[in-house]
Amino acid sequence: MKLLVELKRDFDMNSLQFQIIESRFHAIEKDKYIVVGIIRGNDKSKKIQVQARLDNRKVPSEIHAYEGADVARKYMYEEDEITKEWHICITLPHDYQKYKKLQVTICNGSFYEKLAPLIIKDLVERKKRQYHIIANCEFVDEQCTVFGECALQQPIHISLQDGKNNDIPMQVSWQPRAESRCYYPEYGYLLFSDYVLRFNINDIQTDNVRIQIQSGTSTLIESISITEKRKAWNCQRKAEQGMLHKMRYYCYRMTHSMTQYSATEWMHKVKIHIQNHRIQNQSEIEQYNDWLKKRLPSQEKLVKQSECLFNIQPLFGVERKIQFQEQSYKNWKIGFEDCDYIVHVPEDASVSPDALYECVKLLNREPDVDLIYADEDQKIKLNQYQKPNFKPDFNPDLLRSMNYIGAACVIRKSLYQDIATSIDSDIGTKKFYLECMKRQTVFAHIPRILFHMPCNMEEEQEIQHVKYDWDEQPLISILIPNKDHIEELDTCIRSIEEKSGYRNYEFIIIENNSVEADTFAYYKKIEAENSKVRVLHYEGEFNYSKINNWGAKYANGDYILLLNNDTELIAPGSLWELLSHAMRPEVGIVGARLYFPDDTIQHAGVIVGYGGVAGHAFLGFDKDNPGYQNRIQCIQDYSAVTAACMMIPKEVFNEVEGLSEEYQVAFNDIDFCLRVRKLGYLVVYNPYAEFYHYESKSRGCEDTTEKMVRYQQEVQRFTSQWKQILLEGDPYYNVNLSLEKKDFSLRE
Repeated sequence: MKLLVELKRDFDMNSLQFQIIESRFHAIEKDKYIVVGIIRGNDKSKKIQVQARLDNRKVPSEIHAYEGADVARKYMYEEDEITKEWHICITLPHDYQKYKKLQVTICNGSFYEKLAPLIIKDLVERKKRQYHIIANCEFVDEQCTVFGECALQQPIHISLQDGKNNDIPMQVSWQPRAESRCYYPEYGYLLFSDYVLRFNINDIQTDNVRIQIQSGTSTLIESISITEKRKAWNCQRKAEQGMLHKMRYYCYRMTHSMTQYSATEWMHKVKIHIQNHRIQNQSEIEQYNDWLKKRLPSQEKLVKQSECLFNIQPLFGVERKIQFQEQSYKNWKIGFEDCDYIVHVPEDASVSPDALYECVKLLNREPDVDLIYADEDQKIKLNQYQKPNFKPDFNPDLLRSMNYIGAACVIRKSLYQDIATSIDSDIGTKKFYLECMKRQTVFAHIPRILFHMPCNMEEEQEIQHVKYDWDEQPLISILIPNKDHIEELDTCIRSIEEKSGYRNYEFIIIENNSVEADTFAYYKKIEAENSKVRVLHYEGEFNYSKINNWGAKYANGDYILLLNNDTELIAPGSLWELLSHAMRPEVGIVGARLYFPDDTIQHAGVIVGYGGVAGHAFLGFDKDNPGYQNRIQCIQDYSAVTAACMMIPKEVFNEVEGLSEEYQVAFNDIDFCLRVRKLGYLVVYNPYAEFYHYESKSRGCEDTTEKMVRYQQEVQRFTSQWKQILLEGDPYYNVNLSLEKKDFSLRE
């Protein structure tokens, strides 16, 4: 390794454009420090040398390149194509704390770059906290609740002590999860866990308490001050109370205004205010505009686009020159004569200068595409935008529910002429798009903001409850695995018996390892009382997939409803809502809208990629919240739905050979849905089928070492088996939306 002066002499004084992504201590070898980075631009570096110094002392260092699907997925949203991630591994001496800074220099034979120095004090602090975060503390009466996160291979033991080393009585629960940010190449997926710890303040004798988490030879210790945390909590509560006071004031003003207008006038004013004059947080608008600016094509990039040659170079017909005169793709004309595709954009909308280029790029990949749509936002004024609408890929059931595609689109001219001569409907309307669907139109979506709509175009989306009427009323076999918990099971069965409008069903209770005598007495009673109920006894350890596959063999119905024993039917039409869609020949699975007992959303569809694997959309949203672009309230297609309440045609269940028995507890339903989709069937979410779900009452949380290790293995199996969709992104989501938050918020 050459010295720094030799690097300066032998290599050009240009930059490698090396960007540090993160730095941290090695997850296993604690004396090593890792600097993770990427090289911007076209990274063709085959060999990179590295030199590290603590002040003027040279220390051992080496660099490794990581490539493959995991890296590509991690940087899939970057404007530059990133295929390689570099890890600089620096071995620190035992006395590294006495130095001031760590300086790293890299070179590739042509260029060298001195990276920003790392301050040793920061490294020392980072080593203490690397694997543990206290997210929040809450105080109710004399009870303190600590919400934390920690990253460990095998969480084994957590303890709590006061400043005098006295053990403090406590309750703790763990919930493991897999997250993309917890990927450590040293040993694959690191288990990342949420925990909730509760204790009574009266049980401590000092102000400070220590949380100690042990995992094998690793120990994490975090000290917290009760006084400081309580003070922060009180400030938070005051802020919330202040907001509540403001809400009461606005309610007073709203009530007062009701006396000034008739009921009809008042409702109209409220509707207009909410829909067209909604006050949006200014920082949110600024955040979005900052996000958008980073993704808009530079002038240099537009020039390169204009010089690009394609095998397919279609002629686009447009209506207004002013909207397209800055396009980087130049093969367009005013009017529709002799054109290949018609570009329809509302009159006052503006068009991104790379819009036609993006369309041509797509058509060269997929020449059979007939209709293209893209993401859009609203134009406030020049170069300022708001309310981005990030759309899913083609979603036929969502389109039947509402016009999610919008007014702007690019359509093959021959298709447009065919439709225009047969129906009286304007291009860009829901009726027009539904007519396209009847003609087997190939739709394609570009997940980029290409259209900026005028603010005055915002209208309330009309949501249609799409119903299917069938003459047949086939038998539904309701499969309910159960272990004890007869109160929940009885609630589940009786809610269907007492509320359901659809009556042609049978219950198959799959008994598994119950130990309470009352359970078996209940089985005898319910079978005697209800001829629709059969109790089958499955011998063997709990494996959700095996249990349901075994029970399905005894199903007499043409349709199977997988149902958790801790669910409760709400809407009388729920079974028919599920069944009527499951009877459609193109549908393989139908899922329901599920609520927690407090009437917040437990399930409204599943997004593949959430948290690095998959998760429920809109988790915790209020029951009446429409969600992002009304998606909680719309029948639509998803990549997956939960098996807590899932209907499947028995023919499809057998075709896909049931649930994969490799997934004992977690992700079996997601894997099942993806395999059904792979056969060409749709997975439909129907919000009009409504149930309560008292989640995990029977099985409990992942709170033991054995459960957490099993969960980790299922995470690894899933991420290996379904790499492609994790890499490319869920087609019913949007790559511009967050995979960390479950509210369809902007990806940071």
